[in-house]
Amino acid sequence: MRNALRIVSVMLAAGGLLAFSPKPEDVPVSDTDVQAGPEHVTAVVKGSNRFALRLLAISEAGKNAVFSPYSLSVALTMTRAGATGQTAQEMDALLGLGDVPSPRGDAAWTLARRQMEHQAKQWGDLAYTFSTANRLWASRDLNVNDQYLTLLKNYHLAGLGRLDHTKPDEAAAVVNNWVKEQTRGLIPSIITRDNIVSEGLVITNTIYFRGRWGEQFSKRATKTEPFSLYNGETVDAEMMRQVERFRYAQGVVASPDNRVEVQTLVMPYAGGASAVLILPREVEGLKPLVAALGTAEGAESLDAILGKVQSVRVNVSMPKFTIEGKASVAGQLKSLGVQRAFTDNAEFPLISPTALMIADVLHAAKMIVDEEGTEAAAATAVVMAPTSAMPMPEPDPVEFKADRPFLMIIRDEATGVWFFVARVEDPRSK
Repeated sequence: MRNALRIVSVMLAAGGLLAFSPKPEDVPVSDTDVQAGPEHVTAVVKGSNRFALRLLAISEAGKNAVFSPYSLSVALTMTRAGATGQTAQEMDALLGLGDVPSPRGDAAWTLARRQMEHQAKQWGDLAYTFSTANRLWASRDLNVNDQYLTLLKNYHLAGLGRLDHTKPDEAAAVVNNWVKEQTRGLIPSIITRDNIVSEGLVITNTIYFRGRWGEQFSKRATKTEPFSLYNGETVDAEMMRQVERFRYAQGVVASPDNRVEVQTLVMPYAGGASAVLILPREVEGLKPLVAALGTAEGAESLDAILGKVQSVRVNVSMPKFTIEGKASVAGQLKSLGVQRAFTDNAEFPLISPTALMIADVLHAAKMIVDEEGTEAAAATAVVMAPTSAMPMPEPDPVEFKADRPFLMIIRDEATGVWFFVARVEDPRSK
């Protein structure tokens, strides 16, 4: 995401990336035709988080980046539900849906969403907010298959809105206003008039998160201090500070080509989520770190480090920041193996009798981190068009001073879903 990936943050599960402890009585899925259990949620979450690391690995070095693995995964899963043949196989490989193809994967996301919504309700909107929404937007002249509409309604609560493709400005405004409302104003728009075409379809997902730190930073402790950039320069940043008990571990993220020593810090929000900070020991360590995490070996070594976190006193320093980005991710998806879906040979017969292809995938995200907590939102739009239409004993506190480029992950503790990933290269820039 050349211009859109401008930070990296994600929500992970306690003790690792994939922990999941659902309460079936709280999140029944009896209203769907295909059932999903914890093992299926684990599979889709693992696929989504691995997808995030591969996407992060091809982001531009030296640039901030922010995106939502959850939003991208759900939007693309809804799109894949209409695919067959090689198109479906490529999308399954990207999203890790090989063992949970549609509609099992859709049912698994249903269970995960209900678990996260249930957790948010337990805390109330003032302390912890998680909301997500899905919707289809079809031009008036596109015939959408009833079976596809039913599947997306049952599993993803995605209704259908009709757009007048002869009035593209008004049609785009309808979609953008819905996105702005769902993200509480953080994402004001996602598509343009150019994305509205005859017999076209736009598949959208939004996510909004607000979490108050379990242990808030004192504003009086925030000081201007130097932050080291990737190129060796230093800049002034507003550094927040506190000494408290947090889950912490250190280790090596290793791949065939890279070995990077890191510190990891898990900071809970007052609810069912946490922020995971991954800080390389060396100032120039973020580039090889994200490269390593894009491999299976690197991802597994990060799992191992997060699996051994322990509660210790930590002297935390980290910057306040606001990072946002918006761009097409079609090129990145193609480089990760989803190619047929973007061509005239795309196979989406389950969506419509009209031969459709993916014309573009648009993503926007924003993250705000300060002494009180974190607010973040994202939106994804998969733009479809007719083929050929468009493109222990208490020791001294551990020092955790994030005064150099680092990763931040916001995750759901129960399901392991990564809501947001942020690559913080320069806390000054948006």
